[in-house]
Amino acid sequence: MRSDGTLACWGQDSIDQASPPPGTFIQVSAGDSHSCGLKSDGTLTCWGNPELTAAPTGWFTPIRVSAGGYHTCGLRRDGSVYCWGQDLDSQSTAPAGTYIQISAGGYHSCGVSSDGTLACWGSNNYGQAPPDIEGTFTQISAGGYHSCGVRSGGTLACWGRNNFGQAPPDIEGTFTQVSAGVDNSCGVRSDGTLACWGNDDYDKSTPSTGTFIQVIAGLYHACGLRGDGTVDCWGSSSHGQGNDPAGVFRQISAGGWHNCGIKEDGTLACWGVGGDRTIPPAGIFTQVSAGLNHTCAVRSYGSFDCWGYDDYGESSPYEEIFLPVLSRQ
Repeated sequence: MRSDGTLACWGQDSIDQASPPPGTFIQVSAGDSHSCGLKSDGTLTCWGNPELTAAPTGWFTPIRVSAGGYHTCGLRRDGSVYCWGQDLDSQSTAPAGTYIQISAGGYHSCGVSSDGTLACWGSNNYGQAPPDIEGTFTQISAGGYHSCGVRSGGTLACWGRNNFGQAPPDIEGTFTQVSAGVDNSCGVRSDGTLACWGNDDYDKSTPSTGTFIQVIAGLYHACGLRGDGTVDCWGSSSHGQGNDPAGVFRQISAGGWHNCGIKEDGTLACWGVGGDRTIPPAGIFTQVSAGLNHTCAVRSYGSFDCWGYDDYGESSPYEEIFLPVLSRQ
């Protein structure tokens, strides 16, 4: 798998077992005469021996973690959600059910259920966590006091606090990914270009040009991941959080005054404010999520590591192993 998520195969190709399909992937596995890959949208595809390539339908994703303001949520391998940290608004009281993706916000959390419907819990003082959100979604992002999601058809929906225009009811175009910040939002359009809206202090809603595969909105800054694995950041750099890091990355996440990312070799790199928020643990990781003042990451064998502030237990996950397997979230 290349750093931009595309696949390359070589060797015997008599039945197309070394001819991968186009698209971006997050995991691939080769068998004797066929191969299967997990695409970035959570679907599974296989190629090669036609008797072995009937991939099951539905979403298949490895476990994930999401760091919010003062709480964190994680996905078990069976698709259930558990959260830890501050729970004054029930933002850490996860509902039952199975999920394919979760997002922890300021004082609320949201998740995409296995059937594509949404569930939000926690503070709803600005309508950021309503009980019923119509339609099906492929991705959700919980921000400070608002939320945004990508619908199954690629259109965006945002709700919650809209004092800076961060959660407008209608956003033109289709998107592959969205990130809700504290008072602004950014998204990756279907053509790979970026769009940001809401508060533009420090030019944090004035994104870099070009094409990207991921964008993350932080507190006063934002960062984007290009297809070649390089990272561009913009907005405030009061603590170095708006600087561009060196190297090639697979995935990035923006926090309050810091950022962290998974490098090409699976190790972690963090930059921005000094102290323990930007001193990640050693090892190989599959996903990372930066919160306001803490960060959590998933190791290759399925356990969580967290570092940074721990005032409310947000950096103290339960002692439990979560195997990164191909299963519904």
